[in-house]
Amino acid sequence: MDTRKLRYFVTIVDSDQNITKAAKLLNLAQPPLSQQVKLLEEELGVSLFERHGKRLYLTQSGEVLYQQAVKILQSIEDARCEVMETAEGLRGKLNIGIYDFYSGLIAEKIRIFSNKYPLVTFKILEHEPQQLIGLLKDRTIDLAFVNLPIPMDDFSVRIFGDHGLACAVPNNIGGDFTGHDVSLYELKDIPWIILKRDSQSGLQPIILNECSKLGITPNILCESNNVESVLALVNAGLGAAIFPAFFVQHAANPKYRILNLKDISLKMESAVIWMKERYLSKQARLFLELFE
Repeated sequence: MDTRKLRYFVTIVDSDQNITKAAKLLNLAQPPLSQQVKLLEEELGVSLFERHGKRLYLTQSGEVLYQQAVKILQSIEDARCEVMETAEGLRGKLNIGIYDFYSGLIAEKIRIFSNKYPLVTFKILEHEPQQLIGLLKDRTIDLAFVNLPIPMDDFSVRIFGDHGLACAVPNNIGGDFTGHDVSLYELKDIPWIILKRDSQSGLQPIILNECSKLGITPNILCESNNVESVLALVNAGLGAAIFPAFFVQHAANPKYRILNLKDISLKMESAVIWMKERYLSKQARLFLELFE
C-alpha cells in the first residue's frame, strides 16, 4: 500500500466521493483513478466504497482507512516540512487566526518577529473564536489568538494576559469623570455604543448582566457586530463603548478618553492555542516565544 494510492483515496473522499471531481483535482483521467481504487481494494481485501446509482458511499472499512490515511499523509508532510526547515533555515509562511481584539497586539509582535526573521511571511484571518477552532482543526491556520474560556480538549494553550475592561468616552461627551477610573453607574446617562455578537458569548451579555445587578438601564444608542464600526462611532462623538483594556489602549485616539471600569471584577484571559499532537513549524514555535 503506497502513499500515492492513499492520496488518491483521500482526495476522492474529500471530493464528496465524486471520482470525476477528484480526477480533476489530481489532474488524472477518471478511468486510471478508478483503477487505482480497485487495486487498493484488492490489496486490502475489502470494499472501500458502495455504489448506489451514480453515487459512491464509504463503507465501514473505507471510513477506517480514511481516518488512518489522513494521519499518515499528514505525518509525511510534517516530516517533509521539518527536514526543509533544517536544510533551508527559517523561512515560509505562518498562518494566524485572531479574534478582532488582537489586531493591534499581533501587529506589534509581527513587527518584532519580522525584524529578526525577514524571510517568514504571514497570513492573518480574523474570525469569531468558534470559527478559529474550525480553522485550526482543518489546518488552515497554525495558531489562534482567543479569549478564554473555550473547549480545550484538542488544544495546547499558552495564556499571555489577564485583562480588565475599559471604556472609551468621546471628548465631546461630558460627565463628572475624575482620574482614570469610572463606574458603570457614572456612565448610565451617556449614550452607549454596544459591540453585539451573534453568539451569546462576548462582552455585551456580561456588561448588561452587570448593569442589571446594579439596577442600571443603559442608554444604548447603537449596536454593531464590528469592532471597527464601534470605534468609528466613538470617534464621531456619538457615544461611549466598553472593550478589553488592552484593546482600547492599542486603539488609543485623541478623540476619546480611556477610563478603566472599577466596579466590574471580570477579567478576560488572552491565550494563543494550537492543535495537540500535531507538528508545529519552527517559525510558529519561535513566534510563540514572544508570548512567554
